[in-house]
Amino acid sequence: IIEDLKGVVIDLLCVFYQRNQVLPRKFLFYRDGVGETQFQHVKTYEVKALKEVFASVYRNSGPTLTFIILQKRHHTRFMPTEPRDGDKLGNCSLIFVRMRNLLF
Repeated sequence: IIEDLKGVVIDLLCVFYQRNQVLPRKFLFYRDGVGETQFQHVKTYEVKALKEVFASVYRNSGPTLTFIILQKRHHTRFMPTEPRDGDKLGNCSLIFVRMRNLLF
């Protein structure tokens, strides 16, 4: 869990405002280093902390929050179901990422 997430986000919003004279309307947060067993904890504490910051900083409604958790999958292999869908070496010519375990 990120320590003092609220303080970090408030500092970042202040810097953004000083440079742009406006607060962001969209907030994209990439989070790495989260194991599958920690997803609920991140949702409960980190997403809640961000929403609390937005409620205290923004006068009206806060920004749209997109919270993305990145995971490494070193042992994931993609293979076409049909040989015609692959390249000459049998690899996928296009890779489609399936989103799963979405919490929100």
